[in-house]
Amino acid sequence: MAFGLFQVGLPPNSAMRLYIDNGSGIGGVLVNANHQGTALIVGMLLAVGLWADEYKRARESRRQQAPKAVGYAAAALICLVAVTLTGSSGAMVIAILAFAIAVPATGLLSIRRIRSSGRGMAVAMTMAVLLGLGLFSAQGWVNMGQTDAMRYELAHEAVTSGMRHAPFGSGAGTFVDSFAQSSSPLFEHGGYVNHAHNEFAQWWFEAGWPAVLLMIVVLGIVALCGWKLLRSRRPDPVVVACWLAVVAILVHSWVDFPLRTLSLMSLAAFICGVVVTAVGMLNPSVTRHGPSAFRRA
Repeated sequence: MAFGLFQVGLPPNSAMRLYIDNGSGIGGVLVNANHQGTALIVGMLLAVGLWADEYKRARESRRQQAPKAVGYAAAALICLVAVTLTGSSGAMVIAILAFAIAVPATGLLSIRRIRSSGRGMAVAMTMAVLLGLGLFSAQGWVNMGQTDAMRYELAHEAVTSGMRHAPFGSGAGTFVDSFAQSSSPLFEHGGYVNHAHNEFAQWWFEAGWPAVLLMIVVLGIVALCGWKLLRSRRPDPVVVACWLAVVAILVHSWVDFPLRTLSLMSLAAFICGVVVTAVGMLNPSVTRHGPSAFRRA
């Protein structure tokens, strides 16, 4: 990201730009507004996780929250607001939902406190209203109907065309040429289709049934990690935030291709490693009915 910010100040035709023809996306590191939105969602969730971790430490030690907790909260809100500035319809919807889920999931607002406290209930109701207004505004601000319809048709065409290349697909990296040869007249125009805008459909197109099996395994691991975090009595808020970030990237991959951008691919791999490692340290004999879920060093 630092290299991307450095590229912003470079001349348009500089050889140091990763994408000479595309000046957006922080010098090309994130390619387009959708990927900027994905990166901001990840940053927002990590900031919420760090905020919740600081809140938990302060509560356990019965001290006031440190100023850095305010910084984490500000960073999370700034990222949330910045997502709207990217203009990405999918990112806006995912960001609003992710923030609403992350606040209770990381322990910033527990279900028990909502039930037992009038103040907590008021905060929860306010968040629900803001969530509804945010989703309504996102749908009204951006023409999601037209965009989603085209993406749906493109993904459907990729799945249908992938049937002709089964069982092993057209080959990794061959989507552009293979899709142009096998697509319906609807997609025959002056330009070309560079991606299926659905990561799962594109991997099916390029790698066939082996890719489908691999995706099932990966999604199963992600789901298992989430289940273990849900079953643990006191999960680490940062780990929960990382898991939510992985899920957000996978959800956005249903309508875009964030994992085909090197910066987001590397980020996703890193936070996946954090989640799998942390979940592997969970004590398998401990659930919500037992003591602390983590083996603290």
